[in-house]
Amino acid sequence: MTFSISRLVTPVAAIGQGLLAAYVWRFGNPGPIPMHFGLDGTVDRYGDRTEAVMLIAGMMVLSLIVGLMLDASARMTEADEARADWLSLRVLALPCPVWSRP
Repeated sequence: MTFSISRLVTPVAAIGQGLLAAYVWRFGNPGPIPMHFGLDGTVDRYGDRTEAVMLIAGMMVLSLIVGLMLDASARMTEADEARADWLSLRVLALPCPVWSRP
């Protein structure tokens, strides 16, 4: 088994994002929080603490999914890649009509 850097970075990033979400939920500003800034640096939109926590938690889930996909793709062997290429060609060939001679 080879070492993949995503096996180390993914859990650390997810734990960090989870801790940040917990911190914002517990100690965040109960009033409006700036959620988006324009190109000139002014606030375009405000949100509340719940929206900020949900956004951070969503990023945590997304980073876990991407990290798991990176780890799974790193584990693919050459035989699996060849099989995947053959299957993709077969799937591409299925919708093509078969022309017969008159």
